[in-house]
Amino acid sequence: MAVVQAGVSFGLSSEYIEATSHFEQEVIVLIYVEGFDDVSFWNERFKGFKHKFEIKAFCTDHKANGKSTLIHAIENKTIDLGKYLLVAMDSDYDYLLEKSAELYEKDFVFQTYAYSIENLLWDPRRLDSICQTAGNCTHFIGGDDIKNAVINWSKAVYPEFLRYLKGGASESEVFDNVMSSFKLDSVNVDYDGLKFEPFTDQDFSEALAAKGLVEDNVFLFVRGHDLEGALKTLCKHVVESAFDDLKAELYTKHGDKAGQFIAEYVNKRSEPSTLVKLGDIPCELCIPRIKEDITALHTKHFT
Repeated sequence: MAVVQAGVSFGLSSEYIEATSHFEQEVIVLIYVEGFDDVSFWNERFKGFKHKFEIKAFCTDHKANGKSTLIHAIENKTIDLGKYLLVAMDSDYDYLLEKSAELYEKDFVFQTYAYSIENLLWDPRRLDSICQTAGNCTHFIGGDDIKNAVINWSKAVYPEFLRYLKGGASESEVFDNVMSSFKLDSVNVDYDGLKFEPFTDQDFSEALAAKGLVEDNVFLFVRGHDLEGALKTLCKHVVESAFDDLKAELYTKHGDKAGQFIAEYVNKRSEPSTLVKLGDIPCELCIPRIKEDITALHTKHFT
């Protein structure tokens, strides 16, 4: 494909990539993403795409990373999108609140639908298994404890989160009410006692439900950085608690010889934050929509 020099200031277009690749048997589709952390996620999503592609953090060829930088580059034609030049970005609140709709209607712009990649990677429906793998332990780490805790929290904060969105997702105090209510040190939390004022705008809640936001999946749409931080802390607590229980069990069974088994166990552990980047993501809302968008691109422009 065309070689793009890092830090270029000239415009880059799909047509340029095609024209400068005429000696190749097949033009390679270039897909820009917000940053280096996003490459692996979008690479997994495009693996079913029946055309050669290359995914790059935007700063690889330009002067900065980030969603705002990508959008600015599209708007001022620094990059001119087409079938051989695509972008893939976090939705933030754009999808739910229908912001920048004209941008996302383009065939060549892809989005997460969830707030961000982090919301999908840290989907609580996969975290119990990830913690079991990270801690090499199943008998002290439940199969659904984290999932149930986060879903119960989601149901409890749902009206407050709707209120936050209704206010244009700009009232930090309301968002703080949502995130500060999440308990970081236990999966055994009774969120039934967490009461927020009912949200009464039925038309608004129904409009967002049509987009996929319902009471048990708030975790897909809250700010991804905050969710990741909270769930990373909770997973660490779960793994460390299991370690404490396992140590006690080993000392009971092996006495003074337990130390060698404990050392072996410690060396075999992994970090949940590493494992979340691997394996399938169980989201039946956002991942299928991303796949549909990629399939639509191929059907419309490559067949």
